[in-house]
Amino acid sequence: MLDSYRRSARPFPRLYPGEAMRRSGRVLLLAAILAAALGGCARYYWMKAGSTAEQFDRDSRECVLEAKSTVPGPVSGLAVDVIDQRYRTCLAGRGYVREKQFDPPAAGSYRGIESEEELAASAVSKP
Repeated sequence: MLDSYRRSARPFPRLYPGEAMRRSGRVLLLAAILAAALGGCARYYWMKAGSTAEQFDRDSRECVLEAKSTVPGPVSGLAVDVIDQRYRTCLAGRGYVREKQFDPPAAGSYRGIESEEELAASAVSKP
């Protein structure tokens, strides 16, 4: 009799048809919400010890001008990618480090140009 009890006892409760799908759907939804909540709060910032917002703004503007001066012709498509890479290289060369931080960022962190739209807008007019 004890043997028949062991065979019928299950470590997990029996799920009815469709119930397993609902439970797994809930778990996936919860995981997606958690990932969005944690990942959505982090953005990239430029940091340099001892720098001020004014210094970063000046360095950022100079790096945009330097980066776009190396690309002939209109600023679009591949040119924006090249300018973006040179902009980041320029700031890194001036001692800035780009890291992902949660909001609100630490003191001494600056947003900089982070999208192609911002870069294209800042690179509209060449000197």
